Amino acid sequence: MSHDTDKLIRQLSLVAFLMAERRAVTARDIKGNVEGYQEMSDEAFARRFYSDRAELIALGVPLHSQRDEYTGEELYTMRSEAYFLPQLDLRDDELAALQTALYLLEGKFAYAEPLRLALQNLALGRPGFAEAPTDTALRVEVLDPEYSAELAGRLGKLEGAISKQRTVKFNYWSISRDSEEERAFNPYALFQDNGAWYVVGQDLVREDIRTFRVSRIRGDIRFATRRERDFRLPAEFEIEPYRDRPPWQIGDLIGEARIEVGDDTAWWVERTYGEHGRVEDGVFVTKYSNAGQLASWIVRQD
Repeated sequence: MSHDTDKLIRQLSLVAFLMAERRAVTARDIKGNVEGYQEMSDEAFARRFYSDRAELIALGVPLHSQRDEYTGEELYTMRSEAYFLPQLDLRDDELAALQTALYLLEGKFAYAEPLRLALQNLALGRPGFAEAPTDTALRVEVLDPEYSAELAGRLGKLEGAISKQRTVKFNYWSISRDSEEERAFNPYALFQDNGAWYVVGQDLVREDIRTFRVSRIRGDIRFATRRERDFRLPAEFEIEPYRDRPPWQIGDLIGEARIEVGDDTAWWVERTYGEHGRVEDGVFVTKYSNAGQLASWIVRQD
């Protein structure tokens, strides 16, 4: 069983145990009754229990502790009524709007299934959504030709690694070298450009910030360590400079191109792409990672 699965079972079991108990419990009670803790040494239990409590509290789970005035032991409680969110009552048109969003995202969105389950819970006691609530929902499609079940899984794994600040490893197919290579990577952010998903972060092998196209990741995305956190997001990191890159500069840069531009378009090229190259004596000089993307852009300018 994976480290993440172990932790999920442990944390869910802890929540279930505390909600079922009508009294405050000690750490010894938790170790003896919660799945995942029972086989641990006292030292390992202390570390894991502290980490699990911190994560649950950060997620908003109302886990409270107080010291017993007689024994000095720490006591833990979680009132079940404080765990649940307030009742959410939506109007029919609000539910219809959410259902329209589901139709728009179905098959094109990594979290479409959780969204479907959430809508089912919100619609309990109401007529089901057997058909699209609006004609628009039937007509509109979100274009994402790269979507697949594997892509959805990889997006979910990367999103988890970003939020937990975990180093990942994966095999990546480089279109410029036509080969696969294992990457060790600290993921900082995900972004979408023209229907394709990209992840940007620190490449630990090349010791530089790199952008990878998620659809070119091959095989599983794996956590590199068993630590709770591997890195911290640099305070100076901003996603916008990477989001705004032209398509021929996404990925590993492999060369520099010199493109002749006419006087009537040189000003536009410099204004639009000046941050990604320079115009000098009627020539646009720009670095590129993908010659095909650059050639496609040149052809479209004719």
